[in-house]
Amino acid sequence: MSFRSIAVLVGIPIMLVALACTTETVREVPVEKVVTRDVIKEVPVERVVEVPVETIRTVEVEKPVEVIREVIKEVEVPGDTIVVTKEVVKEVEKPVIQTQIVIQTPTPVPPGPGPSGELRIADSDIAFPNMIPCKFAYNPQDNVHRWSIFDTAYYRGFDDPGISLIGLGRSWAYNEDQTVLTWKIRRGVEYDGGWGEVTSEDWKWSWDSQHCEGSLHSNIFISGSYTDETKVVDADTVEFHLTEPNVFYIDKFEGPGGGGSFTIFSKNKQDTLGEQKADRNLTGGTGPFRLVSWSPGDAILTEARPDHYRKTSEYKNVRVVEIREAATVVAALLAKEIDVAELPANEVARARETGIEVLKLTGDGTSEIITQGRFCFAPQGVLDDKGQPVPDRPGYDTSKPWVLSCDYESADWERARMVRNAVSLALDREAILDNILAGFGRMPLKPGYLYGLALDTLGPIAKERGLDWEVAPNANIAEAKRLLTEAGFPNGFDVEMVVTTSHHPQAVEIGEAVATQLAQVGINVKIETLSYTGYRPSVVNRERNGWWLLATNGSAPSKVFPTVETWALRRNPEAAFNNGWEIPQAVTLSKAMEGCEDDQCLIDNRIAMYDWWAEDQGYVPVLRTWGALGLNPDKIANWPQPTGLGQTGNRFSTEYVQKP
Repeated sequence: MSFRSIAVLVGIPIMLVALACTTETVREVPVEKVVTRDVIKEVPVERVVEVPVETIRTVEVEKPVEVIREVIKEVEVPGDTIVVTKEVVKEVEKPVIQTQIVIQTPTPVPPGPGPSGELRIADSDIAFPNMIPCKFAYNPQDNVHRWSIFDTAYYRGFDDPGISLIGLGRSWAYNEDQTVLTWKIRRGVEYDGGWGEVTSEDWKWSWDSQHCEGSLHSNIFISGSYTDETKVVDADTVEFHLTEPNVFYIDKFEGPGGGGSFTIFSKNKQDTLGEQKADRNLTGGTGPFRLVSWSPGDAILTEARPDHYRKTSEYKNVRVVEIREAATVVAALLAKEIDVAELPANEVARARETGIEVLKLTGDGTSEIITQGRFCFAPQGVLDDKGQPVPDRPGYDTSKPWVLSCDYESADWERARMVRNAVSLALDREAILDNILAGFGRMPLKPGYLYGLALDTLGPIAKERGLDWEVAPNANIAEAKRLLTEAGFPNGFDVEMVVTTSHHPQAVEIGEAVATQLAQVGINVKIETLSYTGYRPSVVNRERNGWWLLATNGSAPSKVFPTVETWALRRNPEAAFNNGWEIPQAVTLSKAMEGCEDDQCLIDNRIAMYDWWAEDQGYVPVLRTWGALGLNPDKIANWPQPTGLGQTGNRFSTEYVQKP
């Protein structure tokens, strides 16, 4: 079945057959037939529930078949001639695809003891949470979802990237031409702080408000550009009208995460307090925990909300402590001063020896060099298919060896591409994997930002099609020097590279190894270390034209597929954020996917897009990395990862932690 909620299958064309002395007419008679199969995905229930639990019935359609019957007619005409007309009627089963909500009452579970005790977690970057849609940016959004303070509309699973409706949405469906997305909302969910129940009006207001002038909300890229109107139909229903069909639109309702997922806020809270006070007021969440206090650079304290529809936590409080130095994190975990922390891979063995449980994080992350400053819309002076002037791009600088020109047909464009490929060839990836990551990773492919489920799905297809996406595990110094010489930089060059912390505990070590290796071909790398929160504003303002070493930990594979095309590889000039470049070719290639109506269309266009990136090397892949999570066994007996909730460090679901 296609990824879409509504599929249109073309029937058998009409055929006319002429026979001697016989007239045969073939016509179609549509016969609607729905074939259903129940797929029950229950919302976890850990307490006695008085209201029914919603489960999903997915209606699937069997392959259409033809039923042929003959109708013989004798017709008498003047001249005593008998004409036999044979009519062949093909009854074609016409599929009907629906999405229905089926109500099923769960088996009550006797309530256990109430929440008690405190779970302590280490994090490397605590950014203050803006608490209204217009002010919401990446890290604050990431944090309020990570610590189960807010819910979003839906979640995805790990093994099955399909939608799991355990969020604030009950069901969703597109109309026939995919231009109206209708959501049925979950009723009875109360905002923390006494702001009332989540309503359809809140959905509309939150969606529309995130697109205010000057907003830094990551969601603005797709949802803002393709939303024509948001309509409240009734208390249970809200419609999102699109300007044109877009296969990625539904992904913007996904959570958790700071990469653009839709977060629902209380309109009543802002109407009552005003924008400024509402932004600094810590109430208004919808998740299993309420936010008690937040001290940037110090700690977050949350408290379990009783009788939450998802689950009530066994722990009353979760305290998140900011610790930036990896060595300090390890020492605190081994001493059991904290209970949960990401571990550097080279500390896993020691942690296990001291009795710490270690979980390998689901999926994989990425470690790569982003070559910035390629703001190639600026010379053209217009936005992609918008016709609006491009604002100033302070970081645009064609003197940089990895930029040189934005003319795709020029010799300078090719010279800059040689430079970027030389950087890739100079890396000894196997040495970094063995000596720094202790095997917690794997070799990447050439296309930037291709990892997780996307890499595992598209990599084999590219190989079958004879495309060169493989990277060498060891450095090829001679070839790297040859390319640099041919590009006009035989002695190399100097470059500043920012290494951002907070996404991988060994990001700095990876960056230092990269700098050492590139020195062998004459590229002198000066490293600047910044937190992601501290670095982001300059990237948003398009000020950067150096390199960015971005290292992330493991995350759920479905989180990066298929949405990677919208938040990583296609950063339009209109987007609130980009990675330090804006390239028309990237926009054109990813835009081709938006109107796809079947999976094969998506695959073909993805292959074409990633193949362009394999050649371009705007992202120079270092490694695909896996994360390790250390757990104090005195405080955690088990941590089940419910469908779709354990992403990015497996910390989005602390309410599911089970005590010993």
